[in-house]
Amino acid sequence: MLHRTVRPSQLSKRALRAFSSSAFPDASALPRTQVSTMENGIRVATETTNSDYASVGVTVNTGSRYENAENNGVGNYLEHMIHKGTAIAKAAADAGVVLNVTSTRESVFYHATGPKEATTEVLTSLGAVIQQSLTDDAVNAERGNVLAAAEDTTVDQVLFDRLHETAFRGHALGRTISGPAENIQRFTADDLESYKKSHYTGRNIVVSAAGAVNHDVLSKVVSTSFGGISTEPPVDVPMPVKTPAMFTGSDIRIRFDSMPHAHIAVSFPTAGATDPDHIPLLIIEKLLGSWTRAEAWGTGDHSESQLVANLSKEWWAEDISPHRIQYSDTGLFGVNWVAHERCVSRSIEEVFQATTRTVYNVSPDELEGAKNQAKVCTLEKYETPESIVKDIGFQLTNYGRRIHATELLERIESVDVNGAKSAAQRFFYDRDYALSAIGPILELHDYTFYRHRTFWKRY
Repeated sequence: MLHRTVRPSQLSKRALRAFSSSAFPDASALPRTQVSTMENGIRVATETTNSDYASVGVTVNTGSRYENAENNGVGNYLEHMIHKGTAIAKAAADAGVVLNVTSTRESVFYHATGPKEATTEVLTSLGAVIQQSLTDDAVNAERGNVLAAAEDTTVDQVLFDRLHETAFRGHALGRTISGPAENIQRFTADDLESYKKSHYTGRNIVVSAAGAVNHDVLSKVVSTSFGGISTEPPVDVPMPVKTPAMFTGSDIRIRFDSMPHAHIAVSFPTAGATDPDHIPLLIIEKLLGSWTRAEAWGTGDHSESQLVANLSKEWWAEDISPHRIQYSDTGLFGVNWVAHERCVSRSIEEVFQATTRTVYNVSPDELEGAKNQAKVCTLEKYETPESIVKDIGFQLTNYGRRIHATELLERIESVDVNGAKSAAQRFFYDRDYALSAIGPILELHDYTFYRHRTFWKRY
């Protein structure tokens, strides 16, 4: 039997209205999170579910945000050394555990999923490797892989690196995670060890687990395996420094007429992760909608999103996706898309029209559909143990607590039309923006031309 999943954006207005909050599963039945703090400050958080598998994660509050021009990339190099550590690789391979790592500008997330007995073994190995002293021979042996990974980037990765570079000019958030090649070439074991002692401390680490896990057992494993990690950096090691982020309205344009399509991203500055307006922004993200021509069953003419409908029906874009990037004290919200060189001018006009329209006009039908999509997005984070442990690590690192799904769903439901428009006015109305563009972008006008599109002239 063929089962087809219908995305929320493909539902009719009547269906979306019928798909009210009462149609969602009872979120109160989802497991509660147990949280303990070890003597050295490491927080251990677990959510137990009926499963034969478990997922464990270690979130470290570190990244290129805490680096300067001289040591940019050292944290990424250290992550390579830990992730590729012989003890971890062997333990994971022997136990059939999938071990991965995800890095952002403010965190590193090591995660493993597999049989419940094996995941604790991998966690033990990870703790041992983190505390293991590095040697110059080991660092030199991994250098080629780090350089290769830094060069192996996609167009989208370059697009968002350039977006950060122009949005946060002269600030650590504007630097790449991997760092420049010249830095990678000269890092030594002492550089990596100093960075590890400064950043991989108890107060910066969260160990999370979900699935077939026992909180008390896992706490004992963490206490034993991570017990040698100090609460704070030693007195002879500098404390991590996080300078306040400063946004600069600007753009970076890299013109390559030989590319088949233009890749463009437009972003507005937002507030930190704890700002309450991130819930309305989540809803606005769903209002704007996403769409990919290659994956669509047809055109996007009948999409609930006006942006998707307008860009798709006239072939003005090949791919559309809003982005909502959160950092501890700032963020970026906008749209990135792919368009043919002859559609660049029209597509960017539609994007600014769509974001500015949310300041003036959000209909109750649109809002209800977007809220339901936001609820689905929230509940999707509970579908797999891996997504749960990642969400736990993010929340404890940024909020200091685990927010249960019931609270998030209530917050989403409480947003009305005025609340959505108020958030849009705060972040989009008559505001400077950041733009990055790569490809055949001859049709792009200057910065001021689009700056005037952040408000409507009404007489």
